[in-house]
Amino acid sequence: MKARILFSSLLLFVFSLSLGPSAFAADTRLIPFAVGYSFVFHASNGTNSWEEKMTSSGMTSIPSALQYYTVDASTQLGTGTRSLRSTPTTVYQYAGFGKETVFWKTGAAGTTWKYTEGDGKIIEKKIVALNQTVTVPYGTFTGCIKYQNRCTNCFGNTQWTEWIKPGFMMVKWQDYWSGGDTPTVHELISVTTP
Repeated sequence: MKARILFSSLLLFVFSLSLGPSAFAADTRLIPFAVGYSFVFHASNGTNSWEEKMTSSGMTSIPSALQYYTVDASTQLGTGTRSLRSTPTTVYQYAGFGKETVFWKTGAAGTTWKYTEGDGKIIEKKIVALNQTVTVPYGTFTGCIKYQNRCTNCFGNTQWTEWIKPGFMMVKWQDYWSGGDTPTVHELISVTTP
């Protein structure tokens, strides 16, 4: 009987390893990245609409033994890649040369921080609200954090707002990058899991 329980436990353990970290609902990271996740957003600026996609395509390890997920984005403005890692309270972006910046974090409303992108743009982020309920085509998300962002050394209206669902991902953002007074609104429409 003990051998059967031990074998069953071992089999369950090996099976759970094959599922990877995304299979555990108890993942406590702010954003539980996993290779193979893909998030598709519907974007609309009042005149045109299109789809944008973010995919976690791989992992990168740096000499300090930290592991970052490679997140590829395909938007109307082009494509880009970020290397991100998450803890229970913070998402870090690898900035090169062994350094990282804070991309998203939890905190009280009013918490503000800055970081510099690789191209020299200085981004200021502020938590403006907690426990937001956000409804997008993919569903309704409670407990979202709302961030206000702006580039402090860019020309034009470089502000944007993001809503992330802790334990999941960004579910909505809006920006004014395409010009004019009408924001471009990006809303989550589908998720593909590994």
